[in-house]
Amino acid sequence: MRISLQSFMRTGVLGEIRIGMTPAEVLELTGAPERGDITLQDERRSAWTFGDIWIGFNVFAKEPRVCNSIEWIPDAPEISVPTRFELVDWDLRADVAIDEVLTMLNLQGIRFRRDSFPSSLCERIVLSSGLQIVFMNERLNSFGIFKFDSSVTVPNV
Repeated sequence: MRISLQSFMRTGVLGEIRIGMTPAEVLELTGAPERGDITLQDERRSAWTFGDIWIGFNVFAKEPRVCNSIEWIPDAPEISVPTRFELVDWDLRADVAIDEVLTMLNLQGIRFRRDSFPSSLCERIVLSSGLQIVFMNERLNSFGIFKFDSSVTVPNV
């Protein structure tokens, strides 16, 4: 499966993986995860990992189990993915500065909103696709799209 950074930023779809897919649909595209059904601290989702890519699923009994998050959690300077994933134009590094990201978004013509939370040393960039780029203590913390309830939200950018 080909994974494009530019496409992910513009659409919120990673390769062919999108919010709302069932676990079976994700498995058909990705094959078995390296680790599966990791319950995350927020307890609203469990996750499968594919290198540094995390695919999250809701764990609410009253709703069908579907993908509700797709994110890159950088553990190393460069993104790591299984060989069955082909990275295309992924030039984002874990040590990227927030100003570099803002410049890249402006050059690509991608609309965004920047949120600052000084008390937590957190900054978030929300793209028009819904994708969020989160910095903690001026370090890239996560890069992904999240949908934790049944309502549809459109970012105010």
